[in-house]
Amino acid sequence: MELLPLVRFPWRKADKQTGSSYLEFVISDVVGIDGFELDKSIAVKSWKLGIAKTTLQAICLAGYLFYYCLYRDKSYLAKAPVSGVVRLQLQHPVQSCDPLSSDCRSKFKDMEELPYCLGYSGQSSPPVPQEKCLYLDEYNLVKGSEAFGANSLMIPTRYSETAQRQECKLSENCDHAYKFVNTTTVFVADVESFTLLVDHAMHCDILDISGAASDYQGFVRPCGPPYNCELLPLDNHAHFAAFLDKRASVDDVIRNKTRAFWNAGPAIPQKDAFSLPNGDVLRVGFLADMLNIDLDASLNYEGHTHRKEGMVIMLHVVYQNYKKNSLPNTLPTIYEYRFSIPEIETFKTTSVAGSQHSVDRFITNWHGLFISSDQIGKMGRHTLKSIILMILETSFVFSIVRWFIRLVALNWFAGDPGDELEYAAQEEYELDDEVRQTVDGQVKERVLRRKPPRKQAESYQQLLHVQAEGPRSA
Repeated sequence: MELLPLVRFPWRKADKQTGSSYLEFVISDVVGIDGFELDKSIAVKSWKLGIAKTTLQAICLAGYLFYYCLYRDKSYLAKAPVSGVVRLQLQHPVQSCDPLSSDCRSKFKDMEELPYCLGYSGQSSPPVPQEKCLYLDEYNLVKGSEAFGANSLMIPTRYSETAQRQECKLSENCDHAYKFVNTTTVFVADVESFTLLVDHAMHCDILDISGAASDYQGFVRPCGPPYNCELLPLDNHAHFAAFLDKRASVDDVIRNKTRAFWNAGPAIPQKDAFSLPNGDVLRVGFLADMLNIDLDASLNYEGHTHRKEGMVIMLHVVYQNYKKNSLPNTLPTIYEYRFSIPEIETFKTTSVAGSQHSVDRFITNWHGLFISSDQIGKMGRHTLKSIILMILETSFVFSIVRWFIRLVALNWFAGDPGDELEYAAQEEYELDDEVRQTVDGQVKERVLRRKPPRKQAESYQQLLHVQAEGPRSA
């Protein structure tokens, strides 16, 4: 291998080495500034080195090519990141209808069933903080989320409205410009039955792959980092199943094979999650149970529940069409929802009603589950370039193994036997111009002279039977 010199270390030679010997080793053998090398094949018979060479090459072939390139990293694929958009939308519980339809009916639980409401008729153990509850829909709650973009959404669980009255003119410097009149705190009734719509589309510019959520099989990863739990597939809503199957060109056979390949568990019940033509629907209570979030039992640093103070949930939409640590394969594109919970003790937004010129104003603090989403992932595609690069990388690793074995073989024997092997494997010639006298006068010609081994011990000269050689024509 040209990049790595094949050398015999000075301390393995028979001669006593001096400072000049080490300097010559660096200049001549390592750097090679005094000439160049031509390949020469020397066969060294040694069972030990032969078995070591074969073992290392087998490890290289099995470990690097088959395990790392083909099984683990999928080096035969050209890979590129995806980009796209995610849209979140909140909806109050309804009886399988459009909330904007005049005949659509709500499907809230009664307050007698909600332990956090003052109207609760049962007994909770342990007791949970209770407040006045109101049945609010997404349009009542829009003020709590209007400050965020389409890829982020707050699901309000509580709001506190404080009424204030102006005490002095704003042009005056007084201790309290406004007096607190009263504060009203309200819990949003049955927020766990609200549903979250997640719609998204992706595009991979480099590989020219694009699609929307309804084109692919979706999964939910029901655990946080490091995401080592099984995937749960999303089923199409029964009303739109035929339409979605036709649009995505995915039949039950392909769907079942895809789920089996990804070792997916049972499908999520449609009361908790399902797919629509315009995205996936996830029930808020299902997300809370999946992430082990109890809004009434989880306490922050002030001893308040998450229902009262709010929290943050990160939603990651991950696209992929290949699976690491698997046999080479061709897979349809899938996506999965991953969730993580950053350690933020509270989350709220504030809205104010009333102008600077009015005497009264109302300050509303909204607390709830803030969901921030993003889209990540990588796509892969078979390309000839990737396959050639994988083969070249493997050849490079094989070359390193071959160089290492040759280096060990050259330095295996210490003293005279090793020097004899070095002299046989690394013949040195001097290229020079010589002037000869002929009948026609002096003629200048280029000659090669083989240099004797770099030894001073006469016993070594006798061992190799070195004889003087005359010049040879180039």
